[in-house]
Amino acid sequence: MKVNYSEFAVEKGQKSIFLAGPTIRKEQQEELKMDGWRKEAILILEELGFDGIVYVPEFSSMKDFVDKDEQFEWEWEALHASDVVVFWVPRIFPDLPAMTTNVEFGFYINNGQTVLYGRPDDSYKNGYLDRLYNKVLNKVPQNNLRDLLKEAVELLDKKERCMKLYVKESSWSGWTEDYVPKIKNHVFELDSKEDNIVKMEKIYENGGYIDRPGFSFKIKKVRKDYVLIKTNCPMSAEGVGINMLSRETEFKIVKDQPLTLTTLTFDYGDIYTFELKD
Repeated sequence: MKVNYSEFAVEKGQKSIFLAGPTIRKEQQEELKMDGWRKEAILILEELGFDGIVYVPEFSSMKDFVDKDEQFEWEWEALHASDVVVFWVPRIFPDLPAMTTNVEFGFYINNGQTVLYGRPDDSYKNGYLDRLYNKVLNKVPQNNLRDLLKEAVELLDKKERCMKLYVKESSWSGWTEDYVPKIKNHVFELDSKEDNIVKMEKIYENGGYIDRPGFSFKIKKVRKDYVLIKTNCPMSAEGVGINMLSRETEFKIVKDQPLTLTTLTFDYGDIYTFELKD
């Protein structure tokens, strides 16, 4: 898990959660003898096994913001980069009024992003946020921070697993000019805990079909915009001709960017075109 604090550039490319809600200032921590709720949230996400990015709109040293324009730009970028915006609103008046949180909640609940919301039962004046959450998303707020974060982690896991990998299986042959390959299409529901296998039953050679060991691949990693696969034999990636010296067995398939792999053969071969889609 990567914790991305606001003094560092916004990192992207992995599943992510933004921890939205009121921020306790440095002097308030000293005066009220209380830590910010995000420290607890980070510990909970670690315990839940979250392996993405956590956007934390605070400095890691808990110093107060100096340049508010810069902080606004960081939060704007991180909020729009996040897969789930988690609002936890432990409002205490007047010490933790969460005025900015009210504005952010009203904006992001209506802009098409995935928003989850919760607050302690004894929090101050969150009734309107409760009603808005129910009206817009038909959901009831969580009253426990752990339950709220667990919902976010499970939602992201489910989102990853619902990706589909499309594989078009074909072949080529130099033995005859009128060769017409047999096309097979496969669709795999991705789950990072399972191996997905593609097997070639027969290929064309010298005017007839022969059997040979099937091609297979294993899903090594599933992310929201790409998967990593490992093939059971070296393959040549799409390019100029076939790279007969290739020893590559690991390939990255990026969402909506088809990748074609070819077996390392001279006169005939198998062709597999991979495409990752929602």
